[in-house]
Amino acid sequence: MIAQTAKAIENTMKTTVFLFIYVSPKTFQPILGVIKYLSVCNVAKFNSLAAIVKVGVGLVKKGTVAAVLLGVGLGVGLLVGAASASTTPSLYMHIKQDDVYGSVVTRGSVQQVYGAVLAANRTGRGIGLEPECVASDWSGYMSYFQECRGRRDIPVMLNAFTSDDNLQLTPSQLQALIEVCNVKVLRFHEVLSYYQPFPVSYCQSLLAFAKSMKLPVFWNEWDVRLYPALANIIEGYEDMVIVSFGTNNSTIEPQQGYQYLQQFKRRGASVQAWYWYNRNGMVSGSENNMPPSLMREFTSEAFAVGCEVVQYEPYSYFFNNTAAKPVLAQVLNGKF
Repeated sequence: MIAQTAKAIENTMKTTVFLFIYVSPKTFQPILGVIKYLSVCNVAKFNSLAAIVKVGVGLVKKGTVAAVLLGVGLGVGLLVGAASASTTPSLYMHIKQDDVYGSVVTRGSVQQVYGAVLAANRTGRGIGLEPECVASDWSGYMSYFQECRGRRDIPVMLNAFTSDDNLQLTPSQLQALIEVCNVKVLRFHEVLSYYQPFPVSYCQSLLAFAKSMKLPVFWNEWDVRLYPALANIIEGYEDMVIVSFGTNNSTIEPQQGYQYLQQFKRRGASVQAWYWYNRNGMVSGSENNMPPSLMREFTSEAFAVGCEVVQYEPYSYFFNNTAAKPVLAQVLNGKF
C-alpha cells in the first residue's frame, strides 16, 4: 500500500475534484488551504505508514469542510491504490543485468526501468518485471533483486528453473528472494528441452514449494512435442501451473502453438522477438527488427484463446541498457 502512495494521491485528487462539484463557492479558499498543506507535507516522501497518518491527523485538525472532503478523497484514493497493488499482473517484461560479461547493465536502475515501463503501459493490464541476473556470486544476485523494493514495490516473475545460465535455484534460495522482493509467480523456462535427463524429483520439489507458498508457476516451453511429458510432471499441480507457449518456435506459428495449450487448465504465452530472429536467418541482432505490430498481434491472440499471463523478451528489444526504445511504447500502446 505504501508503494502505491503516488497513485493514491492521483486518485485522491480525482475523487476530490468530483466532490467539489457539490461544494458551495465559499469553501473554495479552505480547499486551497488544505491543498497547500498537503504540498508542504510533500506527498512524495510518504515512505511510511506513520508519515501518512501524520498528514491525516493534520487534515483533521484543519476542521474544515474542505478537509473532510479531501480526507474522503484520500481514503478513496488509498483504497483504489491498495486494490491495484493486490492485483496480480497479466503482463511481465524481461529485464537483465550481466555482471559477468557486461553485455547489459541495469544494476542500480531497476526502479528507473520499471518507471519507463509503467509510463508506456496503455494496455489496461497490470505489468511487472521478470528479472534475469548473471551474477558472479549469490550476494550480487540478491542485491539486484532487492532493487525491486523501493519507490515502487515491483511485481516480480521470479526465475526458478531455466535453461538460461543453467539456473536451478533451491527452495531455500527462492525463499530468500521472496523475502526481498514482491514475487507474484515463479518461472520455469525451456527446461524440458534443455535438461537431459530431466531432473523430475528436483522439479517436483519446486512445485511443492510453490504450492506451499501459494505461488503459481509460469512454465514456458516452445517445443509442443514435449507437452505430454509436461502434463505428466504437473499432475496434481494443474491448478497452479500456467503452461506457456514460446513464440520463438521456428516451425509453427504462434496461432498454432496456442492451440496446443487448450489441453491445460491454465495457459500463458511468452511473446518473443526471437520469433523474428528465427525467421530471418538467425542473424545476430535481427530480433531487434521485429515489427511491434506483430508483438501486439501475438499478445492479443494469446489473451483471446484464454491465456492469463504474457511474458515479453528479450530486454534488448525494448531497451538499450536503461534507455527505452520507441518499440516499448508501440507494443504497450493500446488495450489487449
